[in-house]
Amino acid sequence: MRALVWGLGESGQGALELLKAQGYKAIGAKDGDIEPRGALRNVDLLVLSPGIPPRHEIVKLANKLQIETIGELELAWRFFKGKALAITGTDGKSTTTRMLYLILKQALGESVFEGGNA
Repeated sequence: MRALVWGLGESGQGALELLKAQGYKAIGAKDGDIEPRGALRNVDLLVLSPGIPPRHEIVKLANKLQIETIGELELAWRFFKGKALAITGTDGKSTTTRMLYLILKQALGESVFEGGNA
């Protein structure tokens, strides 16, 4: 499978490494490197870095060409082998996350990690 990572910051570089480690023929590019239409030639998957808005030309072209388009978080999730808890809502997410982390950490030990927006 061939993939294109669009956006080559720190997380984009990580996405590129993950794809290659999983056997993808993957390339990375960013605005100014290559024209979007040419970049999408012979690509099965487009992985977008977080800063790429849905209105970006590459996203519109990928949709038109019916190329699967995902974000870096979705990419990582596809290869994640552990278990995860996701907390959503308007209020109380940080408090709930911390509380659950402390409970699970005490119950399960070192295999529990806490994450979120910093």
